[in-house]
Amino acid sequence: MGYIYEAIDRTKKAIGKSFNSNEDKYHEAFGYIDERWSCQLHQPLHAAGYFLNPEFFYANLYIEQDEEVITGLYKSITRAVPSLTKQDKITEELTMYKRAESLFGIDMAIRQRKTKAPAEWWASYGSLTPNLQQFAVKVLSLTHSASVPLDEEEEANSEEIEEEDDTGYKSNDSKADDDDDDVVFLDEDDV
Repeated sequence: MGYIYEAIDRTKKAIGKSFNSNEDKYHEAFGYIDERWSCQLHQPLHAAGYFLNPEFFYANLYIEQDEEVITGLYKSITRAVPSLTKQDKITEELTMYKRAESLFGIDMAIRQRKTKAPAEWWASYGSLTPNLQQFAVKVLSLTHSASVPLDEEEEANSEEIEEEDDTGYKSNDSKADDDDDDVVFLDEDDV
């Protein structure tokens, strides 16, 4: 869902550019986008996913000054991490990430910011910030799996997937459970 911040930003830039930056022409469209964003799409978890995605964080010099993103990050930390001690450790460890210090700044980590899945990137390079790493992997695993669209091949194949029922028989029944779309949060003890 961190991707949604980037998508909204790119969409607005493209709209503005298509109208030669004449705000009078695209003002109404931005109103619809902002209204939808505010009432349905903007959530602290999206902001945290955006901030913790190394591709977006290191490419956007102003991300740390974006009140909406920073507020969402800290709300997500507060909600997802009950331990006050661990919350404090996460915020202390953020400094290394922000400054691209230690493993975050090695050539391989820099090259892979755009090529490696964000949660995998954190698993590879966040080991010296273990509390932040655990939080980042949890957030990015949730947000990445919920927001990355299927590629064309997966989309075509997904229509042909056979589902196995409780008896072990496969069926092509396209009826889906409504509960399949619910987000479930697991503690480490649940895994």
